[in-house]
Amino acid sequence: MSNYNFNSYLIKRFLKYLFKGKIFSLVSKSYLQLFNLNKINLDKLSIDHNLSLNDLFNKFGSENGSYDTKKTYFYHRSFKEFIKKFPNYENWITRSKEEDEALTHQSGVNYTSIFEKYLDIYKDKKTNFLQIGTRGGHTIAGLYYYFKKMNLNSISFKDRNKFIYFSKRIFFKTVDVRDPKQVSKFLSSNNLFDIIFDDEFHYQDGLVLNFKNFINYCKDVYIIKGFTTDDRELAAMRKYNNEKKTKMYYPSNAYTTKEVFNFIKKKEFFHHNILSEKFLKNLYNSDYKIDIYDSDHPEGGLIIFKKIIG
Repeated sequence: MSNYNFNSYLIKRFLKYLFKGKIFSLVSKSYLQLFNLNKINLDKLSIDHNLSLNDLFNKFGSENGSYDTKKTYFYHRSFKEFIKKFPNYENWITRSKEEDEALTHQSGVNYTSIFEKYLDIYKDKKTNFLQIGTRGGHTIAGLYYYFKKMNLNSISFKDRNKFIYFSKRIFFKTVDVRDPKQVSKFLSSNNLFDIIFDDEFHYQDGLVLNFKNFINYCKDVYIIKGFTTDDRELAAMRKYNNEKKTKMYYPSNAYTTKEVFNFIKKKEFFHHNILSEKFLKNLYNSDYKIDIYDSDHPEGGLIIFKKIIG
């Protein structure tokens, strides 16, 4: 978050608490936030560093693991016995194996084996990672222990108070990727990223726009997650209108996200409302490979764009 945005946020909070007569509460919360005292310090958290990436995702509550355990916590915290045992999220993260197995979790998208296939070479390298789209920061937290030396950058349109983790290797900024000025300012103030993982907007216009804006700032692997639901809806709308012999005006995209990246994979030109012919020409002059992974998870789908250098 920029200083301007953070100061604006504090002013709004001050006025809100002023009218409610809760100035002490505001000062206390602002102090905790300013010095990251209200966040989980990963540099000091006691976690087994030999855990697999899937176990790390499950421990922190990233939906990219086999289970989405954060939903277990947020559902059960309304029960007195549960919240007595796990009064906060840090206590939940450090739960024992026996405590974890006593509960039934919601399924995650389970992409750890794919991530490991492309990212394992970076486990002990001092490089740069960027996640576009962060909720609480649970994926970043899991990756912190998987990547021993990597700097982990994360951006989201959400305020930094929503990001619950802290570390000397983690850097969070509030950036609305729909705002060209904010994107340009962020990219101009950062080095290139070895890995970029887009998990912000799971619809085509959002993820394609991010690809267009960020791909030239990626040195190696660009990952796009979560296009399946949007693709299924577009395909169903297209089929329905074809059967009715009517014209589909919206969504405006003629192709699904999977079709778009299959065109890019084959270096075929196509019309798109975001990707211009000039952009495609420049992209097609480079060497890369694309792997597309379907998913039976309703919110799944993974695209791996890997640059080939040399």
